[in-house]
Amino acid sequence: MTTTTTLVHRPYDGPEEWWRHALVYEIPSPTLGAAELDRTAPIIEHALYLGMDAVLIRPSLLDVDTEMDSIRRFIDKAGEQGLRTIVRISGALGPITGPYAKQTTGFVTGLEGSADDLLRRSEAYLRAGAAGIDLGTIVPPQITSGIRLDRLSAYCAMLHGQLAEYVDEGIIGADVTADYPESLRHHLQDDWVHHLRDDCLTLTRWNAESLTSHLTRSLDEHDRFGAPPTWRFLPPHILSEHLDPGDGQRWYSVDHDERLRRGLALQAMMLALPGSLYLRQGDEIALSDSDKPTAPLELADMVAEHTQVQSSQFGSPAATVRARGACASRVQPGLRAPGLRHRPGVVPAPDPRLPGAGSPGRGQHLRLPCHSAG
Repeated sequence: MTTTTTLVHRPYDGPEEWWRHALVYEIPSPTLGAAELDRTAPIIEHALYLGMDAVLIRPSLLDVDTEMDSIRRFIDKAGEQGLRTIVRISGALGPITGPYAKQTTGFVTGLEGSADDLLRRSEAYLRAGAAGIDLGTIVPPQITSGIRLDRLSAYCAMLHGQLAEYVDEGIIGADVTADYPESLRHHLQDDWVHHLRDDCLTLTRWNAESLTSHLTRSLDEHDRFGAPPTWRFLPPHILSEHLDPGDGQRWYSVDHDERLRRGLALQAMMLALPGSLYLRQGDEIALSDSDKPTAPLELADMVAEHTQVQSSQFGSPAATVRARGACASRVQPGLRAPGLRHRPGVVPAPDPRLPGAGSPGRGQHLRLPCHSAG
């Protein structure tokens, strides 16, 4: 019997910079200042336990003129144990490009409100040893005329200059929607955003055809510019209602329990994909956003408690994440970016009816049962 296999992602055979296959543990809360940073040792230990390569923090309450010792201690402590630190600033959505320019919103918090201050903050973090700067969400100009991509590109060019001066293999990261491919290509080609996280896994319906189509399109867009695909499965519009597509057809447009099952299946699939991965604090134990405490240290305690329980449960969310972090396919030389192949109607995902089901190994495939959207 003959089997036809379609190549949808060609293995990358260029330089193996760390960021092309990084696992990043993301602390999304902006309420980090000096006091909080000095108490984050458990978060570092937890990220190491999961097998992460880097941790992303957003210290919007940190005074870079007087309180840099705290972030230096954090970066040094993480670095001593092999973890890089990426620092997020509100550079893409608010102070630079509008439509929220110079306004205090949920995206622009603490001491991040001044556009002129952002490059000063990024330079301070890089000088302290950060491995990269993350700009958060980029709203495409098609949504509002207030977006200035030329201005954002100018800031990206200056950020690249800072990276070259202060860090080897430093990166810029950002979120962008795949709904507007021209903008996505602009940020990949003109701005050279190393970790450009698109929302292809947000836009998909809950069937194998839609999943395969969105994954293939995202891989193709990144491959054409030699950029690694960078995955995060939760929707960016959880931060802002105006980004909600509102068509009721997305995989998450279901009741809480079904959304949790689907989210676990997508996360397991995402862990098996080539490229880099961002895992938000709490996702590793399948904690829904509505149940997460807003304070990152309080959330860290909750995550640690649940992780301890789940780690001994085969196939649990925490055990699955940890298994992928330690998987030989991510740490053995030459196995970091294999080709991803599929047969029609088949995608590398676990059965979503089994919460926390382990993800398949690279090159393996499990058939995804089709559910009607919604």
